[in-house]
Amino acid sequence: MHWVVISCLALSSFCTAFYLPGLAPVNFCEAPKSKPTCPSNVTLFVNHLDSDQSVIPYEYHSFDFCVGSEEESPVENLGQVLFGERIRPSRYQISFLQSQSCSKVCSKSYTNTPSSTEKLRLLQRGMRLNYQHHWIIDNMPVTFCFNNQQDVKVCTTGFPMGCYVDANGQPRDACVIDPRFNQPDSYYIFNHVDITIEYRDMTQDQNFLDGEQVWVNFAVSCLFIQIFTVVSLLNCAKLLYK
Repeated sequence: MHWVVISCLALSSFCTAFYLPGLAPVNFCEAPKSKPTCPSNVTLFVNHLDSDQSVIPYEYHSFDFCVGSEEESPVENLGQVLFGERIRPSRYQISFLQSQSCSKVCSKSYTNTPSSTEKLRLLQRGMRLNYQHHWIIDNMPVTFCFNNQQDVKVCTTGFPMGCYVDANGQPRDACVIDPRFNQPDSYYIFNHVDITIEYRDMTQDQNFLDGEQVWVNFAVSCLFIQIFTVVSLLNCAKLLYK
């Protein structure tokens, strides 16, 4: 059985986002021009994880991920609570128009102690049952797009925390998207993420009341997974703006 050290989260292929009806986008400004009505901090929220192979949802902090402070968690309405929504701020620090590369979120290591063993077993269960992350930026859920085995583009509203190759060497769920996921009885946790944020510059729009504000209508394009290898500076996770 194989394990990796977790140095943040990861996903693969391509993600996009869309606005929900009735939810207005937020205006963002670069740090020198930020103000209460036009912040520079772009908050990435995480939500509960769920699986179509299990009826049990897990809060984000149930797994040994890079967990942010929950003191500033948004207040869910009754409908969100009934549907199991548990929205929390993430550890990702994103500043508008500030591209980043190889930014470390946190590191994890494990020993043979009962506490470490329990954390690993839960991660193992999550990958084996294909539990899905649900991220939110600017009131928009991030969707995960990839080409399936029939080379057809498929998009979902969540992305996997990892995947499992069974004892017979058969890749399951997200492990089919990369031929490197081929070691029998192995768990691959997706531990790096590339985020590309697309935005609309409104500074030249005469109809926009405050010319210094920028309206964000982003898409998130994601990442390449490096598993069982030392990640070089050329293959680190990135945050880019378009």
